[in-house]
Amino acid sequence: MINETAKWNNRIPTMFSLLLVITLNLYAVGVETLQWANSVGEGMEEAKKTNKPIMIDFYTDW
Repeated sequence: MINETAKWNNRIPTMFSLLLVITLNLYAVGVETLQWANSVGEGMEEAKKTNKPIMIDFYTDW
């Protein structure tokens, strides 16, 4: 009886991890992907139409 209980105690983290991975994958399928603007003007125009803020990311490798 003790050995069988120990087996279940070892399986619980594995089962929980599997359930978590399945849940996250199902959630990711339903998430809408972002549509990035290819220019500042295009992004500004879309932001004005939808009344949303914009984020501009500058990058350099100096």
